[in-house]
Amino acid sequence: MFLIGLAMCIILGVISLGTLFMPFLAGITAVIVVLNALLGPPNPTDVRSNWFVSTIKKALNVTRFLKLATFFVWTFVLSLIVYSGFNRYRIAQRISVEGYVMTAGGDPADGAVVAFTIKGQELTTVTAKGKFSTKLDLAGADTKAITLHVRWHGIEATKTVDFSGGPPKDLVVTLPAGPSPLRISYFLLGGYTIDFLLKGMIDRRWEEKLSGQPYIIPNNVFKSLSYLASSFSGTFDHDEFLLDTKASNDQNIGNLGAKSFFVGSWRPKYFNRPISRTELQLAFEPNQSWNLYAYGQDKSRLDINSVSLWKFAGKQELSSFSNLPRGYNATSEWIRFYSYITKDYLPPDFCYVTIPFSYCGDRVVASLDSRVLQLRVALIENTSSHPIRIGRFLTRENPTDRLRAREADQRALGARPPEEQDLFPPGILNPGEKVLIPTEMSFVFEKGDIDHLQKLVKSASDVRERTELTSHLPNMGSASLPLADGTFQVAPANLISLSNRVGQGPNLEKEYTYGHSISVDSVEIDKVNYEFRKFDPDKVILHAGDESGSCPYIFTYSASAASWRNLGHILFGRRGKEKESTDEKQLIGFDGRLLIKENDPEVSFLDSMYVRAVNGMGEEMILYPKDAKLRFEDGDYVRLKRGDQMLVHFDIPEYFHARRFSVVVKGYYIPFDLR
Repeated sequence: MFLIGLAMCIILGVISLGTLFMPFLAGITAVIVVLNALLGPPNPTDVRSNWFVSTIKKALNVTRFLKLATFFVWTFVLSLIVYSGFNRYRIAQRISVEGYVMTAGGDPADGAVVAFTIKGQELTTVTAKGKFSTKLDLAGADTKAITLHVRWHGIEATKTVDFSGGPPKDLVVTLPAGPSPLRISYFLLGGYTIDFLLKGMIDRRWEEKLSGQPYIIPNNVFKSLSYLASSFSGTFDHDEFLLDTKASNDQNIGNLGAKSFFVGSWRPKYFNRPISRTELQLAFEPNQSWNLYAYGQDKSRLDINSVSLWKFAGKQELSSFSNLPRGYNATSEWIRFYSYITKDYLPPDFCYVTIPFSYCGDRVVASLDSRVLQLRVALIENTSSHPIRIGRFLTRENPTDRLRAREADQRALGARPPEEQDLFPPGILNPGEKVLIPTEMSFVFEKGDIDHLQKLVKSASDVRERTELTSHLPNMGSASLPLADGTFQVAPANLISLSNRVGQGPNLEKEYTYGHSISVDSVEIDKVNYEFRKFDPDKVILHAGDESGSCPYIFTYSASAASWRNLGHILFGRRGKEKESTDEKQLIGFDGRLLIKENDPEVSFLDSMYVRAVNGMGEEMILYPKDAKLRFEDGDYVRLKRGDQMLVHFDIPEYFHARRFSVVVKGYYIPFDLR
């Protein structure tokens, strides 16, 4: 029986446990034989006659020990029979599963994590070129509802699979599109920045403002700008170009006086012309549209030096600044450029002329101030951790070269049919790389001009101010003004007639668009179309994609619109404590109040803040906030989390007539995903 049990044990052990059972069995058998030989009764007769035969008999003699061993062997045989049956049942329940994970664009999702949830436990595998293969133990599970969960580059998908009829055929999990991997920001480039952009000479500090050196798409807007820059250029109007107002001279771009720059994005330092007696006499005629403005708050102390005339310029006034006599620091290219872009249409509030009765030289002159060109661009950045393939853009384009109001241009763009365009030939955009898309050329008044014009318009349209001015003009007395061809006698009666004219209050923040303009409806990323966020100056700019954070936004109050005006972000790129630094932004319509908003998923830390005010003479004054926590760089931060806002007040002295304001802020921000 022992030998039979041993044989059964060998057979079932090999079947159930495989060849690994043989070493184990050999060792157990050897131990049993030795113990049986030692514990069996001796046979003295056989020992002397034949020691070998005696030893064999002892080995085959069934002793009490061998009976006990036989019992345990058969017990083990029965256990192996039960285990073998259970194991074969489990093997019968394990099935092989194969399938594919595809992106929303139809490409294989390589490296996707596939997780099967069975009886509360998760079994995971990873795809290779989109394919996964694994074995599942479905014993005791609800085979009609096996949950399959897929994760790939932050995109997730869940699917319920029915295994009751065996492994499903053609198992495919298609991932959703997920959030856009692009961050879309809008910038307005002005001044000499446009020239450096066209020449490929962007300084590294400007690159930080644009989030790095981007790839510039040479679309029709860029081509139109390039044509204007090549056709209307003039010499540099300063001794050197200062990159940083706080930097030393060795950080400047040296002497650029011999270089040629696009005149459309800057103005000469002095754009004046002489004025004749006939022209000044005509300004006081009733059918003319000249207005009177008096400087200073105290109108009871008026004199001739505090009075000036002004009007919005027509084509006649614009052309009068061409062919100026030698000695006047005017640029013929500048006036040629403005004559060119206004040849079909000159808006009634595009530029303005002033005749100040105070003069620094030997005569009274007329000055021309106009809007300057700014390039609006869309900057897209790959904020994901993997390369993406940029396909076609769905765009609308207005091909006209006529100057028009931006509102009219936006309506025309909306009415144009969308077209597919391959704007990005490289195709692949790596993590952190950027693409710059020129969208339109806009003409706007600079901040100093808006502040100045607001005062001019208010003095001509506000009844109370006109009445106060009229009551004090008779006390001023007559004055003789030196002109190019003699002198002109100004009497209070002449000025009173001008002060009674009711001026119009135009929208000074209105923009005019010139040349081609485009808008982008959508962009194809990895064969999936994503909506392209539109530029909206009245709303806080939100980043698409993973919302990894941008920076707080700053607002000034627009009295004409009775709402807060969004000036864009501050502290851009100061992500993390290690990048804490100062940032400066020009202000439009500053009235002593700044609204700071934090609308992104981040926390902003503001250490200090002040406003830099500059008057017409170039004199500078620093305005500190009333909030004591923002007056000093002391590490005592004002914290703004998503949804927070704060109103900061500043005192503007009445005696300081500033033409430009800029806010300087020190701090940083931390996106939620870094906290």
